Amino acid sequence: MPPTSFDEDLAREFTADAGEPFADPEGALLPPVLHEAAASWERPAGLLTETLAAGAELCVVHLAGAPRVASCDIVCEAADAAVKAAATALASAMHLIADHAEKFDDGAFLWELIWPRSEEGQPVVSPTGRYGVKLWEHGAWRLVTIDDRVPLDRDGKCLLPLSGNRLELWPLLLSKALLKLSSGGQGGRGEHELALHRLTGWMPAVAPVLPTVPAATTWSLVASMLARADTIVGLTLPPSGSEDSDALLEEKGLIRPAMLTVCDAREVEGRRYMRLRSRYASWRGPFCDVDETSWTPALASSLGWSRMQRLRMRAAGQTLLDFWVDEASLLSLFGAVHMLHRPAASTATSVTELDRQKGAEQVRLLVLPASDEAGGSSTRVQMCVQAPGAQEVGFSLSRFEWSSCTAPAPLLSLVVRDVWTAELDLREGIYHVEFFLPAEASKGPLLNNETTSEASVGASNGMRGGSIAAAGDGEAELNSAEAESVANGSAEATEATVEAEEADAPPLSCSLFVSHAQPVQLGEVRDVLRDALSVHSQTVSGTTKEVPPLSWAVALAVTLKPKASGTMCVTIRPPGSLPASCCRLHAVDDATGESTRVVGFCTGPVACSDASGVTLLLDVKAPAGKTPLSAGEWHADIVSDVEVEISAAELGEASLPLEQYSPNTDYRLFRSTLSSSASCSAVVHVACEGFPSAKLTLRQLRVDAEPAEAGLDRATSVIRAVTGVGCVTMHGLLPDGAPGGALLECVVDRHCAALLELPNRPVQGLVDAPPTAADEEAGEPGEDGAETKPARGTTDLSWRLLAVAPGDVTVEKDAAFYQSLDALKSTWEAAEAGRASRAKSMREAFLAHSRDDAQPASSAAAPVRRRPLSESQSARVLSAEDWEAAAAGTSEERVEAHKKVCEAAAALRAQLLERSSAASLAELAAAKEGEVRLREASARSSSHCDGLVASLLPAACTAQEA
Repeated sequence: MPPTSFDEDLAREFTADAGEPFADPEGALLPPVLHEAAASWERPAGLLTETLAAGAELCVVHLAGAPRVASCDIVCEAADAAVKAAATALASAMHLIADHAEKFDDGAFLWELIWPRSEEGQPVVSPTGRYGVKLWEHGAWRLVTIDDRVPLDRDGKCLLPLSGNRLELWPLLLSKALLKLSSGGQGGRGEHELALHRLTGWMPAVAPVLPTVPAATTWSLVASMLARADTIVGLTLPPSGSEDSDALLEEKGLIRPAMLTVCDAREVEGRRYMRLRSRYASWRGPFCDVDETSWTPALASSLGWSRMQRLRMRAAGQTLLDFWVDEASLLSLFGAVHMLHRPAASTATSVTELDRQKGAEQVRLLVLPASDEAGGSSTRVQMCVQAPGAQEVGFSLSRFEWSSCTAPAPLLSLVVRDVWTAELDLREGIYHVEFFLPAEASKGPLLNNETTSEASVGASNGMRGGSIAAAGDGEAELNSAEAESVANGSAEATEATVEAEEADAPPLSCSLFVSHAQPVQLGEVRDVLRDALSVHSQTVSGTTKEVPPLSWAVALAVTLKPKASGTMCVTIRPPGSLPASCCRLHAVDDATGESTRVVGFCTGPVACSDASGVTLLLDVKAPAGKTPLSAGEWHADIVSDVEVEISAAELGEASLPLEQYSPNTDYRLFRSTLSSSASCSAVVHVACEGFPSAKLTLRQLRVDAEPAEAGLDRATSVIRAVTGVGCVTMHGLLPDGAPGGALLECVVDRHCAALLELPNRPVQGLVDAPPTAADEEAGEPGEDGAETKPARGTTDLSWRLLAVAPGDVTVEKDAAFYQSLDALKSTWEAAEAGRASRAKSMREAFLAHSRDDAQPASSAAAPVRRRPLSESQSARVLSAEDWEAAAAGTSEERVEAHKKVCEAAAALRAQLLERSSAASLAELAAAKEGEVRLREASARSSSHCDGLVASLLPAACTAQEA
């Protein structure tokens, strides 16, 4: 969590009153390098016992007249190289600020950040050792509480930077506050930027000095930055490399990781020079004061350099801190250019927290005004992203369109640790800012050059956390089994400890600080949309239920009722347990029932009006397997330019139990009614079992409330239909939109039913026939485990129906339809008494005769299969002997056989027309369809005509039997 925001009244609570010595609970936080070297802690009074006994007094800063005139001489006493490097990095950052004291506002310069203060406003010593330090953190000034305890090494040397005047405390106090904010981070190259940013509130940026970067580019960057009054420039050496490079730097008088101040940059007679300043460098390279070869009177005059006077000052023992270097030395010895920019007049800050467990992203919106330059197409903006030092945080920036369902490509995407800053040229408009926990760490920022034209981009990795080395190996030996047991136990214990620590860990705080010449807006999506665009933003959430494998369910339903005409955009965020491949989102108009399939989980811009609402339905089909789709929390984000009433609907369900297909001439599975007591958009799902490849058609039928004649079907036409394989789903049904509810019918496609050999007559009316070659290849069930083929014409097909609606819903079979069928049968029986019994006896006689003739003697032991066409039926149009002769004959003979079949079908149709008074319209239509399809079959090649003719004959034969 960020420290407390700075407030003058809060800072005045730090007083110089006497009391008990204060010990900060977090005062011992140190980077690993300093932590390992720390042997003891001591307060300043204990370090300067002899000096204080002589009458001297401690002070925070000793001023020489003017408020910001002090020695600013900071030393590092520790002998350890790593400790000295960490202290030098902090001290050189303070020196860079001290070299530009005139550029900082009152109350924002080094010792002016320390409390308590005297009545004159100067920092004073606290008798209790309790101090408050104002530092910039997460886009605002914060008040950090510290004590004055000092870490010492084994030799009693201080591990932190100290003032050259041992009685001054300001370098020590600032260093302790900086280390406390770093939370034990490890010193590194990014330590300069982080320290500068916290001490000043300015925006640090880094430009590497690389051999691949043209020399003119680096020089131009430094010269342009020096020309700006609101920028400070420094140089650092490259990271530690080979021994040769270290020896070269030592030969030139340079020390890592000190930062050098860039004071001036000039070009003389085509050659470029730069004047540097540092308390940690003793320059012995080209153009040092004693370099007689490089210096000429003309060059010294052009650069305003009194070299001879400087030599006399050195001879007198004075310390000179500045020197000149040429361009060649700059490119060969230095590693990076550091810039510190003053924030612009208008700033905005947004601090957010990321949950370590959920890792959910946090989104903010940034509104940039138009450029203040005439005709400018872009505007310059400074950004600073700060993250916890011990955790990397992802950051992305992209253009934002509230009505768009597709996320634009990010202009910038990177992983930040500690602090990252940039100065970008962006077009005016609204930008989408996102913080997230990255899956993998990135090495640096990624910029989209097509949309971001940036002249200067800086990045900083900051102080990175380290780890303490494990203890040495023990002397005892373990056998392999014991070692494995110990390792497993240690791993489990470690994993449990890590999980417990992560569960108790606080959220990660990260922030974005934006600086611009014109007022900017940065904040929550809902607030920015309302204030900047007058756009409404809402969120509704709920919980999905568990979905078993291979089951279908409606996961969520969201009802939207606009209060006026406008545009809205809805984005569904399903739980992680629901993969996108298993979900379908539909938008249903509540007035018309029109359903629109949505690609993905965002509707995009949708026109809306107060005349009708919209219901969003997300249905799910769980994949095969043993693991169900677990329940989870979902969210729906709605953005609209009008007020919209939104709610998560309670889902009601109704179903018809699993039922077996009953053979009928229409291959109909069911006809049922769907009703509801309230206006709602329902979803009906029909699943087929036993025949997963069955092509189903689900139809909504238009109903005639009063049929013209008793016994006729009250369904007059089809309102709409949907198809599916194995299952079918219809959205947008309005159960209250028709008398008695919505009338539904589901049938199996006729061609698919023929391929699946689905019967259209009762099963007991089918005959036995020898197996085909395909049946023999499939094998017989038995000990060899061969798969058993379903008998042809069986009724293994089963179905179930599930209806879901945002409210109560009822589904039941259409009693009126089945009553009309019974009435039609009764009418036929009344017109011809005994008709049903005579038809049944004739059918049984035909079947008995077929069983005797269809089974050859040579194949008496062959397995029996079922087929929908009896030999007695085929004999009506072609005898068995004719079939055998045609199969063994030439192609011409086979064609003649087909013609004979067609002629017989035509004669059959004529007979049926003569008996039209007794034949139903459905039977006549079936006969006509059979004739047409048989004629088409005869025109095809004879190689596959036989099988097609055999599959089409049942329709004609059925009509003949009628």
